Amino acid sequence: MKEESWLKVIGVDLTASFVIGQRAARAMVEQGTGGVILFTASISSLGGAPSFAHYGAAKAGTANLAKTMALELVKHGIRVNCISPGPSDTQQSVDLVGEELMDKWRREGFPVVPMGRLGSADDMAAAFSFLASDDAAYITGVNLVVDGGLTAHTYTVPEA
Repeated sequence: MKEESWLKVIGVDLTASFVIGQRAARAMVEQGTGGVILFTASISSLGGAPSFAHYGAAKAGTANLAKTMALELVKHGIRVNCISPGPSDTQQSVDLVGEELMDKWRREGFPVVPMGRLGSADDMAAAFSFLASDDAAYITGVNLVVDGGLTAHTYTVPEA
């Protein structure tokens, strides 16, 4: 991996979360009425993947940032959480695997995920909406995994 790639991904996916989160937190503390800060991590924060060390490290850092900020800001009535999407139908996925393969997965499903499909923007928006709502008033410091059951599976015993 080139150092430039590492620095770019860490900058976009971790440093930007820190800077924006810190600014939001300062504004909320100054306002004095509490609030909610939400980040996007990834299931890549939960394990390793060859050739994606920069992305996994950045997303693991983002998940930890959410937990740390949750502890630091709870006394101000500010909740901090993140979601970790699994494989999803996004432009980033298209850029990674190409439009042809994404179209196949859209038509035929995504068999790696127990629910058999890619996540959608609506799936992620619903998770964010819940975490931002009063229904989640007692939730802070959580990394909500939204992955169609992918990380629920450890392995299947091979048949002999």
